[in-house]
Amino acid sequence: MGDPALDAPITLDQLRVFLCVVETGSFSRAARRLRRVQSAVSYSIANLERLLSVELFDRSGRVPVLTEAGRALLPDARAVCERMDRLHARARAITEGVEPRLSLAVDMLFPMRELLDALRELSERFPLVMLHLRTEALGAVTQLVADGTCQIGIGVGLENAPREIASVPLTSIAMVQVAAPSHPLARAARPLDPEDVRDAV
Repeated sequence: MGDPALDAPITLDQLRVFLCVVETGSFSRAARRLRRVQSAVSYSIANLERLLSVELFDRSGRVPVLTEAGRALLPDARAVCERMDRLHARARAITEGVEPRLSLAVDMLFPMRELLDALRELSERFPLVMLHLRTEALGAVTQLVADGTCQIGIGVGLENAPREIASVPLTSIAMVQVAAPSHPLARAARPLDPEDVRDAV
């Protein structure tokens, strides 16, 4: 036979009442905020203490004071309630058509500052969307989108992308060609033409 106290479930409502008492500083103020009678708040806390087998508040004074056990368990209670709030918010977002997870592949040539600005705005507008980001090179972005690994890709040179991939221009990137000091192009005495560079590749 198990311990009945351990077998009984701790409810989210009990944890919220616990947090409300902590935030308001008294059972009576918590009752007013929750729109309940004070006896209901006291009963909820007593049940939570019984289920946890610890005393959460010292009630010997005029106002309840967190015990050492109450202080230790407070972060866990907050974490549980925050996670549950996120669960409900994410579920609402899904029902409203917001993707719960976004896979994005970005070519390494894409400007990092613009990418970070866009990701920051995405996080602010859709804080519950989980983002999986991949940085790729040499045309890998197109392949990741084509095979369904990533939902969206930001790449360069998409002229030969498969027909099933829809593409729209985002920006232009200035490409600067460089050569090692020992390369013949670096020793040229005149401005270089595109043909010079093409022939040297």
